[in-house]
Amino acid sequence: MWRNCKGYTMLEVVVAFGILLFVVYSTLPLYVSIVQERKNQKILNQANTLLHEELMKYKYSKSYEEGEEYVVNKISYRFHWENHVQGLKKVCVQWVDLSDREKTRCDFIRK
Repeated sequence: MWRNCKGYTMLEVVVAFGILLFVVYSTLPLYVSIVQERKNQKILNQANTLLHEELMKYKYSKSYEEGEEYVVNKISYRFHWENHVQGLKKVCVQWVDLSDREKTRCDFIRK
């Protein structure tokens, strides 16, 4: 039964290895972008947390510093305050994510 079985030929091994390399190298950029976007999402969550803390600090002390800047994990977050209509104050946080895109998140609070 096993007499005529000679195993895989070198050509079959090379073709299978080539297909494997093609699959790996075609999915590698996708994996890298997913990892980078995951890190960007963590940065966005940190920005939302800092924005909430600034709003709570203003709510309880009624004071703020214009142009305040925080650096967390080598990311710089800048705050800007504006007077808005109907007795509202607008506060925005700006930062640059790992893809070098400038991001802004804003929220409102009553004066």
